[in-house]
Amino acid sequence: MFGKRKDSKNKAMRDNEELTPWERQQLLREENIEKKQKKSKKILISSNLVKFNGLRKKRLQKRVITLASIFGISAVISLYAILPVNRVSNIEIEGTDSQTKTAIIEASQVKKNESLFAVVPTKFLISQRIKNDVATVKDVNISLEKNVVKFKVTEYDIVGYIQRKNTYYKLTSNGRELNVGQKATNGNYPLFLDFKKKTLLHEAAQQVGEMPKKSKIWNF
Repeated sequence: MFGKRKDSKNKAMRDNEELTPWERQQLLREENIEKKQKKSKKILISSNLVKFNGLRKKRLQKRVITLASIFGISAVISLYAILPVNRVSNIEIEGTDSQTKTAIIEASQVKKNESLFAVVPTKFLISQRIKNDVATVKDVNISLEKNVVKFKVTEYDIVGYIQRKNTYYKLTSNGRELNVGQKATNGNYPLFLDFKKKTLLHEAAQQVGEMPKKSKIWNF
């Protein structure tokens, strides 16, 4: 085996001796060019590996920062949600009487010590529930002052009361009846009795509501 390598080496030496000086120079030049090309390929491969590793590290860092930010924000929100400052401490209602206030609180479904995160995003839905469930409410504005929920109410005109046994229920100018009763009437309002059909009661309430305010002074 070693003899063969020695023979091939001797043959190459003999071949080089047979070459002219110019041919030897060309051969050396080609060998140098081939060595440089191999070296440049190695450098290119290593530089590409470095770039790839750098990009992978940057992507990994971005993912880590993103995940850390998400967990950090979630932790802050969770901590804030359990603090007393984020709880409803009180409910205040302006623009109506005690019976209607009770009905508004029930319709709103807002409770003390409830998280403000459940109130703030749903203010529109809360106002819609109140207007649908409480007959006397024409409009309601919901606001927050620190952790106090405030309802500012605009009501329909009251045209009278409906009496059932010993309980009186407000009747509004749009023909709707408040579902919370009271033991006595407030002010001099007429009583609507024996209206078996709601359509007739609705028409009567609207007619009274359309009357001039001066003519709505009831004396009994």
